[in-house]
Amino acid sequence: MPDKNEEKQKGILAKIEGYVFKKLSASPIVNKITPEKEEEISDNLVRLISKYQLGGLFGGFFEVLKPFSIIFSNVIMLPVSPFLYFFGVDGFRYVDFFEKSDNIERLQEKLKKLT
Repeated sequence: MPDKNEEKQKGILAKIEGYVFKKLSASPIVNKITPEKEEEISDNLVRLISKYQLGGLFGGFFEVLKPFSIIFSNVIMLPVSPFLYFFGVDGFRYVDFFEKSDNIERLQEKLKKLT
């Protein structure tokens, strides 16, 4: 016969699971990024890179990343993206952003204009 504490624990876990599932299912995760949001993300990244004067470093990094962008976004960024919410960053949008190699080319062009 189940103990009351076990039932209480199962109830709490079910509530947590329901909350997390509701949060994840409420926000579109896969390829739901708008062109306006892509532009905003690219502007933010270029502004951050130029602020710390890392244009040369990231120019080479983006050149290497371009052919592997879908692998980078799904293997490296996707597992990290839920934790980026603690820093106020919508990580899933960045996964969608880096999944397209066109966005990486856009970043490179903007960095070249600044240098």
